[in-house]
Amino acid sequence: MIFRLTKTAQTQLNNPVPETADAENRYCEWFVNIFRNNRKKYFLITNAYSFLSVIIPAKGITSVTAFYDAAITELKNYCDYKAIPDFFSTYIAPYTKEPKTSATNNRSVLSVMNQIKLYTEDVALETAAPEYLYDEFGKYLTLALEKEFGKIYSPHEAFISEGMKKPVYSYDAKIKDTQKSLPVYKNELGEILTDSAAIAQDLCWTAWDTEDDVPEGLRERKRLVKQALLYDKNCTDAYCILAEDSKTIGKQLEYALKAKECFEKVHDKNYFKKNTGDFYGILETRPYMRALWYYSDALSQLGRLKEAADVMEYMIVLCPNDNLGVRFELAEIYKKLKDKKSLDALIKQFEGCL
Repeated sequence: MIFRLTKTAQTQLNNPVPETADAENRYCEWFVNIFRNNRKKYFLITNAYSFLSVIIPAKGITSVTAFYDAAITELKNYCDYKAIPDFFSTYIAPYTKEPKTSATNNRSVLSVMNQIKLYTEDVALETAAPEYLYDEFGKYLTLALEKEFGKIYSPHEAFISEGMKKPVYSYDAKIKDTQKSLPVYKNELGEILTDSAAIAQDLCWTAWDTEDDVPEGLRERKRLVKQALLYDKNCTDAYCILAEDSKTIGKQLEYALKAKECFEKVHDKNYFKKNTGDFYGILETRPYMRALWYYSDALSQLGRLKEAADVMEYMIVLCPNDNLGVRFELAEIYKKLKDKKSLDALIKQFEGCL
């Protein structure tokens, strides 16, 4: 039994150095992350193969042992409620005597978990009875996965399916610009990637995870970004990282604008028309949202407040949920511009959240 912890979950459980281990079967490999609902923290526990997920309150659970007990109990409760106790007794229970933890090793699973968190942030968890969580949370879970995969998908059916031998999701950037002259690329899982844009994005994910507060980390980030741009000259996230690491506001503006233009170059108007309202919720749009954020931030710092406000307003059109919290900075800009009408409209749009 293996629980793969994100860094946030590791911190919560005071478990900074997870073991390296493999799962006994597909029912025994679970990814664990932390999310907030109504200001309270919860563990999101997601199966690596079916993406079936359960949640448990994080309050009071600050050790691996306590987490094991709570997580395994919740998995048993789920199987009992769904009338599949044999699955727990056959595939899970025999391996719960010595469960292990490890670091996460699959960004595709993590992206799915982020989508789940996005769709379930409005579910009333604090006072919910177990059956409500299993049924109501299950509905939101299904919606999140259907959004992620673009088709009808039942995590429960996938969980109990004997044919579910491999992960059902793999990242595909859908950008056709493969450069065959570059060497074969393997990600950290040992999988060979052939799409140049996907390779560049994988390198950027590694760069984002690299510490940037020490000289060695900054040098490694620059190396990874340079390599990413060799694979894909239009890699939006590569320029976002350069904007993040810029020493001057002028350079931040330059790189952020380049990042913005790169994304717009490889995604036509129909793409924007189709996905407006769902940006950031869609994994491949997140670099563009980051680019817009760095761009608007640079404009604001340069005193170009009206231009910054225009970009931030556009970001909220693309992502009405405002996952990046743009509304807070936009409100401050409206105050500086003495634009009371726009400020009032923004407050009304995000009533109770601003």
